[in-house]
Order: sequence, then C-alpha cells, then structure tokens
Amino acid sequence: MRRFLYHFHHVFNAETYIGYLERILRCYYPQKVYLIQDNASYHKDRDVWVWFSDHRKDLEVYNLPAYSPELNALERIWHHTRLHGTHNLYFANQDELRSALTSTFRSIQKNPSQVMGYLSPYQQGINIFCRFIYTWIYSNGLNSIEAVLNQTWTYNAPKHAEI
Repeated sequence: MRRFLYHFHHVFNAETYIGYLERILRCYYPQKVYLIQDNASYHKDRDVWVWFSDHRKDLEVYNLPAYSPELNALERIWHHTRLHGTHNLYFANQDELRSALTSTFRSIQKNPSQVMGYLSPYQQGINIFCRFIYTWIYSNGLNSIEAVLNQTWTYNAPKHAEI
C-alpha cells in the first residue's frame, strides 16, 4: 500500500491541483493511477483537462456525479479527520489548525488500518463499477478498456466556453 498523500496550500486552484497531481504521479510511478474526483471547480478547469490529456498513459480520471458526497470516499476521511483532529477544539490561528491536521494525516500514514473500515464500502462499489464497465465494453463490440478510454476521453471532458 502506498502512502496517504495530502497537500496544504493557501489557495487550491487549477495550478496547485496540477502540482498535486504531478506529486501523485511521482509517488506512484511507474504504476498507472486511477483517480476519482468530485466536481470542485478547479477539477473542471481547461488547464487541468489539458494536463489530464497529456498524461493519459499514466493516469485515468473519473468524475463523480454532481452533488453526490455519499459516493465520495474522501468524505469519510474528512469525517475521521474532524472526529480525531479538530472536533470541539479552538485554533487560535491557521498554523495551529495545520498542525492538528498534519498530526491526524501522519497518524493515517503510520496506521492506515484506522481508516480502512471507512473505505471498505467503496470497494464493493468499485467491483460493481468494474463489472459494469467490462459488460458494457463487450456488449458494445469493443475489445479492451483502452478502446473505451480512447472513445470516451473527449466526451468526459467538461465543455468550456471560449473566452
């Protein structure tokens, strides 16, 4: 199992997100990364999608449906973080909050089993999703997931108005 990655930044936008994605790729290289992301505005930024397109061989990205936090495994990690790191505590400044979050995240890094129970319900969902994808591939006469990705990559990219 790889390390639980986290990233602090004063502003999280397309530029900082791309930096985080590059860090993920470096951490997992040479393995391919399968990224499931929510609908944060910077996830849909044109520069981010250009970056995704440039890194297709290293990373596959899937977007969760809008307004569906129940499908987002990270929401359970945030619940754990609030419960064990910030619940009912006062932080006089941002540095104190960052220290509490860092402590909680490092605890997860050292002992990932403390959050695995939160994530296990998603494993079944991933298995069902994979069975659905493979059934769809073969029922549509395609011979590989690569054919599906080549066929649907542009379709999945958010549409942006020209400025």
